[in-house]
Amino acid sequence: MGDEFILRPRMSRIYWNKKFLDYPLNGRDVVKKLGPVELTRSVGSYLWAAVKPKGKEETFEDWVSNRFGRRLFELFFRSYTEKVWGVPTSELRAEWAAQRIKGLSFFSAAKAAFFGNEGNKVKSLIQEFHYPRYGPGQMWETMTDEIRALGGEVRLESPVERIVVEDGVVRELVVAGGERIEPGHVISSLPLRTTVAITEPHAPGDVAEAARGLRYRDFLTVALVLDGEDLFPDNWIYIHDPSVRVGRIQNYRSWSPWMVPDESKACVGLEYFCFAGDRLWTMADEDLVAFATRELGQTGLADPSSGPRPAARPWLPTSRPAATRRRSRTPARWPGGRPPTSLPGRCPSSSTCRPSSRPPSRPPSESPSESPPQPSPQPSPQPPSCVPCPC
Repeated sequence: MGDEFILRPRMSRIYWNKKFLDYPLNGRDVVKKLGPVELTRSVGSYLWAAVKPKGKEETFEDWVSNRFGRRLFELFFRSYTEKVWGVPTSELRAEWAAQRIKGLSFFSAAKAAFFGNEGNKVKSLIQEFHYPRYGPGQMWETMTDEIRALGGEVRLESPVERIVVEDGVVRELVVAGGERIEPGHVISSLPLRTTVAITEPHAPGDVAEAARGLRYRDFLTVALVLDGEDLFPDNWIYIHDPSVRVGRIQNYRSWSPWMVPDESKACVGLEYFCFAGDRLWTMADEDLVAFATRELGQTGLADPSSGPRPAARPWLPTSRPAATRRRSRTPARWPGGRPPTSLPGRCPSSSTCRPSSRPPSRPPSESPSESPPQPSPQPSPQPPSCVPCPC
């Protein structure tokens, strides 16, 4: 993408107990915001966990408590994690926590807080990132242009209905309408449970059962446009407050100034984690906007009476696979050792945005396939209708 992939500073904070804590952690800020009493309790809890850790780490709760202490787990990990995943932390596996919070512990976080994170050795505390000038959709537009420039073809509205495998290799794809395609290689962003369900010959019983048991969390964003300056300089704010449903709030101009070119306006995105078909997912647009506006006021970031206007309501079905204990206890192996397709990342919708409208009556996560993201025109200086990926 060349110069269109710009380097942006990372700034985010944690909203906790009506206070904003810097993240990555800043030693002085932590001491100031927690106060001497809470700080002493947290350090004491960590020391106790270091001396008497729980022997067998089976859950996210066990893993985090052993490395940060029970007090910090309760303050900063439980409410946000349960809000994001929709299950108790006692149902999330320890192996998932080890991967998700890679390289981060009480000691490494404290060291980074007081002495900095030189060289970005702790990935969770990275200070800068590269980002498309006009948002994630620009990556897929660029990819589409490159494919076509090389003589390739990009098809939209062509869901794959069957994946035919022979000797561990995908030999044929059957798309809607019955057309058969012989691919050289297959990269599939379908949810794993869908990939298994439409593969022929059918997967062994244990693989099929494990796939059916996979649990996914869905995701939606309510983007609101407000008059005036940005509400905050952060890229996003983590909402560690169980009294509101919103999980994060994004400031799109902080991702890229080109995404909100009108300096007299601010645009924020309230991120909600839910399940397709639940009350939040199926809420009417006007009700969801009113709900998000009230929650934005509860955080103290904006005055609800200022009349925020809706900008977009993108949905990302099956955006986050969750490793729960009940769903992932039995190992299952695909014949040959791995699925026959390459599986990129964890965002099956590739940050595709949909304009504000009511959700389809059939939850997208139940569809056998999702269409590739629709390239959108790139007027200048207005950005395409895209929002940051929730990864």
